[in-house]
Amino acid sequence: MAAADQGNAVAQYTLGYVYDNGDGVPQNNINVYVWWSMAKTQEQPAAVDSIDLIKEEMTLEQIAKGQALASQCYKSSHQDCY
Repeated sequence: MAAADQGNAVAQYTLGYVYDNGDGVPQNNINVYVWWSMAKTQEQPAAVDSIDLIKEEMTLEQIAKGQALASQCYKSSHQDCY
């Protein structure tokens, strides 16, 4: 998680993947969206493709919440992402 918080795009994608699969954390599509959005801003290839897939599993309300949280995360240099 520390590497994702430091802006590492691969770590951000991986953290999103962990939330997507519920590996050691509760499955949470909003957190998936946030971390894949962070990775996508750095053009991490898997995130660019995967973000559209997770959006298909989310309600419009969840997407809006994910977008707001991703914006907050980005503005805080990855320190306020949860």
